[in-house]
Amino acid sequence: MTDHESIKASLSEVLQQRTIAFIQGDLEVAPMRPAATVVMVTDTSDGLKVYLQMRARTMAFAAGMYVFPGGAVEEQDVVAAGADGFGDIGEDTLPARFAAVRETREESGFEILDPRSLSYIAHWVTPEVEPKRFDTRFYATVVDDPSQAMETSLETEGDQWVHPQEAIEQQSAGEIAMLPPTLSVVSGLARLDAQGFSASAAIADFASAPIIPLLPVPISLDRTDGLTEWDLVDLRTREGLR
Repeated sequence: MTDHESIKASLSEVLQQRTIAFIQGDLEVAPMRPAATVVMVTDTSDGLKVYLQMRARTMAFAAGMYVFPGGAVEEQDVVAAGADGFGDIGEDTLPARFAAVRETREESGFEILDPRSLSYIAHWVTPEVEPKRFDTRFYATVVDDPSQAMETSLETEGDQWVHPQEAIEQQSAGEIAMLPPTLSVVSGLARLDAQGFSASAAIADFASAPIIPLLPVPISLDRTDGLTEWDLVDLRTREGLR
């Protein structure tokens, strides 16, 4: 279950210039690294809560943004998975699942015992205008005891268990910032929470839909305010989804 609405976003001056070059066909697109992230959801007496961490402001990618725990797939994940490579771009892979487990443990202290138990719920690819790009699988798991997850990484500066709708309101108020993929998942959880879904039922609802590797592609740029409109396409086919 994923939002496919049009995305509009304000870009930095550097990304504006890269976007102009991309639209004109003059940008050398950076390669993608396989990556994985884990959406941790828990049940409370007044609905669902989701775990978010604020990335350190010193980070090269998504600095200061609230995200789910995760990171790039490393060679050690390929070895742990017993695979002979990182797997196909835009697909669910066992090395990505092992990376999801490792990164979640390193960044939050929460231990996922079986990578295969994770639910594959979404897949997003960093836009081609970005100088650093990831091919990211989104997995999800239920956390029965929220105290088992807490900030343990130097890559983060804060964390919170938060009701999905509250996180959306925090973003609207400028209190936190989430990237479109994070906001999309949180928005989906907010809708399901409003319908009374449990954490396990909400995750199952996400996982029941076809998972499409979503690539935001800039289609216009207003040079007066830096506001860019994006289309969402299937990475594999380049077909639009709006």
